Amino acid sequence: MFEDPKKTLQKQQLDVTIDKIRKRYGFQSLMHANSLMDGATGMKRSSYVGGHKG
Repeated sequence: MFEDPKKTLQKQQLDVTIDKIRKRYGFQSLMHANSLMDGATGMKRSSYVGGHKG
């Protein structure tokens, strides 16, 4: 309601683009850079159902 409509549209377009890339190349094709740091669990957890083991 109080957000800038231009920024909202840009964010939606970015989300659609990210979804298209992940659909074509897999979820791990786009991840936050901190998921590659030592001790990070993002890459490992991305293969679990809903990010949870089991």
